[in-house]
Amino acid sequence: MGSFAENAFKNNWIDAEIRRIIGEAFDLAKKILTENDSKLENVAKGLLLVETIDGDQFEKLYTEELTAEQLKAEVVTELAQKADADAKEAEESAKLQKEAEERLKAELAKFDENYLDDEEEEAVEEETLEEEKVVEETEDKETDTEDKDKE
Repeated sequence: MGSFAENAFKNNWIDAEIRRIIGEAFDLAKKILTENDSKLENVAKGLLLVETIDGDQFEKLYTEELTAEQLKAEVVTELAQKADADAKEAEESAKLQKEAEERLKAELAKFDENYLDDEEEEAVEEETLEEEKVVEETEDKETDTEDKDKE
């Protein structure tokens, strides 16, 4: 173990080295920010106007390919196009749903018509059977009467 003086010297040297590294980093950061002030200002304006930007938009603002106002106009145009596309999609969806409902109604109507037709056919068949029964009974009675007369 070293003496108290040696430890104090090492601690002072470490503290000084840390201050030097932090000072250099601060100076470098300050230099970078100062040199790129207009680029950062453009990005800040873009964020104030649009609130959220993606990586591509950041790159365009930072490289000053776009101004904040141009970015805002671009975003507004994209949003309007998306809204139009969404409206068209909703309209198409509603149209398809209506067509599907109409097809379903037509299918159901067929079953309703067939069902009624079946009931009508059954009623006609029952009437026909009843008439045939009456005719048979009448013929049987006539035959019985004729047979009795012959005897």
